[in-house]
Amino acid sequence: MKILFLDDMPSRVPMLRRGEDVEYVRTSREFVEWLIRYGTPDCISFDHDLSEEHYGSDGGYMNPDRPPTGTDCARWAIEKGFIPRVVIVHSWNTDGSRRIADCFKGTTVEKIIVRPFNPNHPHMWEEL
Repeated sequence: MKILFLDDMPSRVPMLRRGEDVEYVRTSREFVEWLIRYGTPDCISFDHDLSEEHYGSDGGYMNPDRPPTGTDCARWAIEKGFIPRVVIVHSWNTDGSRRIADCFKGTTVEKIIVRPFNPNHPHMWEEL
């Protein structure tokens, strides 16, 4: 399974599932460039807050004065037709997680998993 993992925290990379083909991108720009270059992966795992400016706020959601969030990346992917079979939302931002998951409702995605990433027990991978 090809997994695209969007998160601004490189410290989470060593905790990703082994034995899978996991690609890691940190920013919305890297996310867009990766999808354009490689196409739709089997799974995309989204973080919402992709910048320190997002933490503790509504982030860049529909705010042109802030960097894009995971929600903005999800909307762009859907608009451009990059809809994977599985979407994981691993953000700790409850409101942001809900917005990302809601973006994919009514699309061709087969499964949406919403689980905050816990480095001590990355259980979301068990559901794939």
